[in-house]
Amino acid sequence: MNEYENSLAGIWKDWRLHAIVLGIVIVTELIGTFKIPVGPGVILLLPMLYALVIGLGLYFTPVVKEKQSKNAEPLIVLGVALLLAKLE
Repeated sequence: MNEYENSLAGIWKDWRLHAIVLGIVIVTELIGTFKIPVGPGVILLLPMLYALVIGLGLYFTPVVKEKQSKNAEPLIVLGVALLLAKLE
């Protein structure tokens, strides 16, 4: 089993990481989307953006351990890609 497979196996075994992510998702969905009109356009503040900011903030606290951040790393790339695709 290579390092990539070990990393994926660690993602599903880390229930604490899943609980933190679920909590972040619930909070950001309760906040919802904000639209800020700017001239002829609008600035959208989406829940996924809040989730990235909250997750980054939690990274610098003892709530998220280094092992959990390593396990979540491949999924963060997917999340950022989805955010960028939705903004396009």
